[in-house]
Amino acid sequence: MSLCTHFPDCGGCRMADVSYLDQLPVKHQSFESVLPEVYRGLLQPIIPSERHRFHRNKMEFSIFQREGGGVGLGLKRAGKWDQCVATPHCQLFDERWSQVSDWVCNQLTQLGLPPYDQRSHVGVLRYMMVRKSEYQSAWLVNWVVASDISEQLKPLAIALRVEFPWIVGVVMSVQSQVSDTAYTEDVRILDGIGELVESIGAKRYRVSPYSFFQTNSGQVQRLYQVALELAEPSRSDLLLDLYCGAATIGIYFSDHVHSVLGIEINPSSIRDAHHNIELNQAHSVIVREGKVKNILKFEKPQADIVVVDPPRSGLEPKALRRSATTGASRIVYVSCNPTTLVRDLGMYAEEGYVTRRIQPVDMFPHSSHLEAVALLHKS
Repeated sequence: MSLCTHFPDCGGCRMADVSYLDQLPVKHQSFESVLPEVYRGLLQPIIPSERHRFHRNKMEFSIFQREGGGVGLGLKRAGKWDQCVATPHCQLFDERWSQVSDWVCNQLTQLGLPPYDQRSHVGVLRYMMVRKSEYQSAWLVNWVVASDISEQLKPLAIALRVEFPWIVGVVMSVQSQVSDTAYTEDVRILDGIGELVESIGAKRYRVSPYSFFQTNSGQVQRLYQVALELAEPSRSDLLLDLYCGAATIGIYFSDHVHSVLGIEINPSSIRDAHHNIELNQAHSVIVREGKVKNILKFEKPQADIVVVDPPRSGLEPKALRRSATTGASRIVYVSCNPTTLVRDLGMYAEEGYVTRRIQPVDMFPHSSHLEAVALLHKS
């Protein structure tokens, strides 16, 4: 029986009816089934998540029109891209979410602004994105809307922060495209501040509305520590951090290597990276904005260690091949997709890199997803 009252209607957790300890062998077997025989002996037991309820630091709740009238907040209905389920008692985010959800739904209903309809592309309220800092014990709210309604939302933002003092900032993001995504560069502060600060070990990181930051704050240090231990860095090493995001991994490694060069294409992530470098006085870390494959081609940086943490689609073939020409003796591959991980390990093998170990880390309890760290040595 599931601990969550929204299961199985909600599509957020497909394993919520299985005890967490029983989920781990299922996830291990699923991961192992994707691996070719040559890699299966390298697969280590999963490092479990210490917390498996209220563990996520970021959620995107859809704003939708309830059938009986009024505005609802929730997640996609299982198997339905255009239907939502109200999730006031979501077990993923924070125990206080039910208070905030009920209050916001009532206020948005009274405001009278229509939720955005994915089929007709009519309406204005799209998502309520919520981010949480464990380090600050604070929330940042981001209302994603289809057009500028800051005049209507500003009084609500002020009232929200008065009602719930742990919410330190409310922003509005205008996403006018028809695509079903919350991402946009058009972000405006309605009240309070527009960012949080989170910690990974002794390091501090800025988390802005669209920063990439691992969603399980309690588990991310375990993930990075695995990467660090597998890399076995020395104080003379040059580290190349590809798809570096806000330089979280590079800064975490910075006390253990001589210098770090990070490469990232997203401008907002680069801005966060520069801020994080200053916040941690990590002046041995340099970040460059651009495509990984282009910077590797034209600047030809050399490295002792390469760390790659690509999106689910994995490494671009040209980026992969060029990363193999940096002279690195070790490559540490952080992956959220076993299928593309296997593909890329095979391509690295063609470039002379032998996979030595694959360590899965569970960042996503109640789902089938796993993060994994693979260690490769130059043959």
